[in-house]
Amino acid sequence: MLSSINQDTKGYKVPAMLYLVLSNKLLRPAPFLQYKKESEITNYSKKLSNSLKKDYGFPKKLENTNNISIYGLDVQCVQEGLIAVIKYTTNTEMSNEKEIEKEANGINKEVTNLYLGMKENFKFFMYDAYSEPPIDIKKSYKCYRTIVQQK
Repeated sequence: MLSSINQDTKGYKVPAMLYLVLSNKLLRPAPFLQYKKESEITNYSKKLSNSLKKDYGFPKKLENTNNISIYGLDVQCVQEGLIAVIKYTTNTEMSNEKEIEKEANGINKEVTNLYLGMKENFKFFMYDAYSEPPIDIKKSYKCYRTIVQQK
């Protein structure tokens, strides 16, 4: 949680939220365990989440692209460290892998400029492209993932 608070005080709200997402994933390793500061973490999480919704709003249509909207952010732990996950919708066909890879590399600059602190906190970004947001659990969605390394 300290990483999240440190990022938030720098004005890096999205990285702060991603560190908090990771903290929340680790918060309850077993149903019968509860950390002393769990309510403090939960309250801070709600406050930061509301602030992000107000400041950015989702889905967020990117300005310099053709019908691309970001609808979700996440973080994953991998061998190389933490990876920011950007989930977005596009009109590009999922079967057109080369175009989606080009698209992900192309939107990376706008994404890192839009969400302050992302370049400073994450070396790798994973862009999950969908033709529509995967919100129906009964439906199967095609996704194409592209990893973009920061330069």
